[in-house]
Amino acid sequence: MAQKTILLARQPICNVDKEIVAYELLFRYEDGSAPSNLDGDQATSQVLLNAFCEGGVTSVTGGKPAFVNFTENLLEQLPPFDPERLYIEILEDIKITDDLVEKIKVLKENHFKIAIDDFVWDDSYRPVLEYTDIVKLEVPAMNRQQLQTTVRNLKLYDVSLLAEKVETHEEFEQCKELGCTLFQGYFLFKPQIVEGKKLSSAKLAVLKLIADLQDPEASVAEITTAINRDPVLSFKLLALVNSAAFRRPCEVNNISTAVSLLGVNRLRSWASMLAMGSLDDKPESLQLIALQRAEFCDLIAEVIAPAKRDQFYMIGLLSSLDLFFDIELPTLVKELPLDADSKLALIEYAGDAGLALKTARFYESFRLSDVNWSTFHELGMRQQDLHTMYLKSNVQANALLSQTNE
Repeated sequence: MAQKTILLARQPICNVDKEIVAYELLFRYEDGSAPSNLDGDQATSQVLLNAFCEGGVTSVTGGKPAFVNFTENLLEQLPPFDPERLYIEILEDIKITDDLVEKIKVLKENHFKIAIDDFVWDDSYRPVLEYTDIVKLEVPAMNRQQLQTTVRNLKLYDVSLLAEKVETHEEFEQCKELGCTLFQGYFLFKPQIVEGKKLSSAKLAVLKLIADLQDPEASVAEITTAINRDPVLSFKLLALVNSAAFRRPCEVNNISTAVSLLGVNRLRSWASMLAMGSLDDKPESLQLIALQRAEFCDLIAEVIAPAKRDQFYMIGLLSSLDLFFDIELPTLVKELPLDADSKLALIEYAGDAGLALKTARFYESFRLSDVNWSTFHELGMRQQDLHTMYLKSNVQANALLSQTNE
């Protein structure tokens, strides 16, 4: 029987300001299933080799540390990797023995950082906690009282607390109040919707600018004027166009020239992204989410609809508007002068662009088994093709965001 390919993905780990400070590297088979316990050594080994030995971890994680699950067998010897870039996660099903404690002690002596995964309090963990840097609390496995007791017990040790599987912003606030300083889960990918909320004047101005930029009836001159009206946006956009990532032979010093080089549609998207990033109450991590969706949709379009790449990119980018404005996406989309197909793709995942966006959302939440693989097969794409595109979108989004912040 042919050996299954193990796919690498990542999930962000955020601080109290919702800034991404690290990633957990995850793995699944092509069909979306998780490797069994018997395959754990092989799966983790392949993740480590793919990410670290091929030089890809820095690009996949944007230079941030990587958390990787280690089986008991893989703790037998020191990992041949930079300890500054790797957190070793001790899985919850590993039995705590004197031998295990000695292995962890050796890892700590060699400057590796230790995290305990899916932690629920048990006295057997006490010897390991002496050498632990981060404890990952499995929030759904405990009620509030159990969580409070666990946190109180852990405060006796010099550990940082990471709340994992945090699904809502309410859970995020509760865990922060208890003393957690790191967070992992899908809450970051969900807007904080408040019924009846009114946009501030600053957000209204940004939404108006995005609407002006996305107006299909707007001429190049009108788009250029809209950008030039905002000096900060103009400066950031020109800085991005002139960044090292694009290696321009000569400096671009005005928006009109930038339009002629990039094309008006890509400039619309980048200017919209920079406008969203100007909102002071939102973390940089949301820009990364928006860019990664856009880049992933663009890569899919390159194969299934080459003539519509700019549309796919724009749809991927605008799909995150609700995260920036905390208003339901359909309500925001009504305010934008988009064509009917684009609106349906954003709201109902209709058409090929909707398929690309929905797939980006499934990858984002690591729901690979929900991806419509049969449709992609009909379009001539394999699981491995999509996975390669997803990792590439990670890299490109990280690079683009770093250029906007220089």
